[in-house]
Amino acid sequence: MVKDKLVISTVVNEGKNRHLAHICGVCDCLIIGMEEVKFITKEKLMNNTSNLCVSSYEQHFDGVPLHTELVKQYQVEDDDLKHLLLSPRAFCDQRGYECCESCHRSLVATKNESCNC
Repeated sequence: MVKDKLVISTVVNEGKNRHLAHICGVCDCLIIGMEEVKFITKEKLMNNTSNLCVSSYEQHFDGVPLHTELVKQYQVEDDDLKHLLLSPRAFCDQRGYECCESCHRSLVATKNESCNC
């Protein structure tokens, strides 16, 4: 039973021979085993701009700039989210971006904070 559930959870578009790994859109980690795959909405990601944007990262580390190639590697296709560091490997649909339990819990619990990113 567990094996069947794990295999079915990665099926793409109900295709029998096409699978996609679950990747957290926030921490870029592979979601494996029986860990529940959560979804984080675009709105919630925007509400957490202060935690996810490049300028906040650089400010936190005393102005040390992130390399431009690294920033490009962690940009998603959504123009509204380009200023955030997110994994482009994460699956996204109408529910939002796939997210691990830990990141989901952290971002959902965070108060809406604005940032000049």
